[in-house]
Order: sequence, then structure tokens, then C-alpha cells
Amino acid sequence: ANEFQNAWTKCDARGIGDLDFELSFGTTWHDGTVLGDLVFGFIAPTSASANVDGSYLSMPLGNNGHYEGRLGVQLSCDVNKWIRIAGYCHGAMAMSSVEKIIAPFKNATYFGLQPSTVYADVSWQSLIASADLSLFATEWSSMSLKYQYMFKTKDSIELQKSRALDASGIYREIASDQMKAYSERQSHKLMLTVSTAVGANTLLSFGASTLVGGKNIGIESDVFLTAIMEF
Repeated sequence: ANEFQNAWTKCDARGIGDLDFELSFGTTWHDGTVLGDLVFGFIAPTSASANVDGSYLSMPLGNNGHYEGRLGVQLSCDVNKWIRIAGYCHGAMAMSSVEKIIAPFKNATYFGLQPSTVYADVSWQSLIASADLSLFATEWSSMSLKYQYMFKTKDSIELQKSRALDASGIYREIASDQMKAYSERQSHKLMLTVSTAVGANTLLSFGASTLVGGKNIGIESDVFLTAIMEF
């Protein structure tokens, strides 16, 4: 209990996140009613990695020390002055990096119940795709409904040790098979956004999103308010 309390106290993490760079090349067709973009992205891990302070409960502030590259496409089409359909799809690859992870003892069903950690080389790939329907009441007021699908592959985990010390002080064999299986994730998200112009230079948007299904991922719901101002 004391070990868990100490780990819980140390798991608080604050600081800067990662740097995310994006470059896009776009073009239009059919008198500007169809737009297409090719998008390149890159994440530089400038945030602190998890578990560096010894807490096996700590969470990363960003990509946990991984450089990541992504490539995607975006398309949108104005069906008429009232309706726009859009979609995008991008794939990403997180490059291998050393992480300090919870020791995955062989044949274990649950992880994180013991404070033993080991180092491992970890990498993964992911895919995000979405479809968006926007309805315009006027030139400056609209409502959009978006569906987003996310898939993350199983982590590639190469343990740097074959045994680790358990809570009883005994060295036991470790294996990453079960941890790999739990690391595969999928999610299905719905988002509704209402936008309207306020004056000539400000666009306000209010919306909500919720996960409606998935695998190995927590259910979450969000409400947001954004303002875009031009100067």
C-alpha cells in the first residue's frame, strides 16, 4: 500500500508537450468546389517521458520520447451552397525508442499491480480516418456532423531483460505477448459542431464529441467552445 501511495504521489506530471510540425500541398478542381490536400506531419518529442522518476503510474505528456512521421490526404466537396462533404485519412509511424514500462510477467492477466519496471524498445503504427457532413443555414452559420475512426496496431516491444524482480523479491520470467495484445486499440467517435460568425472577424464554434465504441480504450465525452479571430 505504501509503495502504491508513493507511486501515486510521484505520478503527477507537468511541463511542455511535443512539437508537432505539419506541411500541406493543396489544389482545387471544378471551379473551386472540390479541394484536395496532401499532408506531411512530424512530431519531435520535446516532452518528458513517463516513468523516469520511478513511478510506474506516471503518464507521458506527449509521445513518450518517440519521433513520429505521418502522411495523409484531405478532400472536401461543396455539393451546393448549403451542403459540404469532407473526409481525411492519415497513417502514422512512431519510431522505436526506449521506454521504462511495467514488467510484463509471463502468463500474467493484469499489469500494473506490482511496482517492478523494465526497459524496452517500443514502436507502433496508427491510422485515423473521418467523414464530415456540413450544413450551411447562411454563409456564416453552419452545423457539422463528423465520424472518426482510429486504429492503433499492437506495440512492437523488445524487452531488454528476460527476468524482473516481483513484489515478493523473486526474479521471474517476463514476456511481452500479453502486453502487446492489450496495446492494440480502436475507437469510433461522433462529433457535432455548430458555428456562427460574430461580427466581421470572429467565428465561434460550440460542439460535443463522444466515443460510441472501441477496443482497449476508455470511453470519453467532450464539450468544447472555440473562437477564431482574424486581425
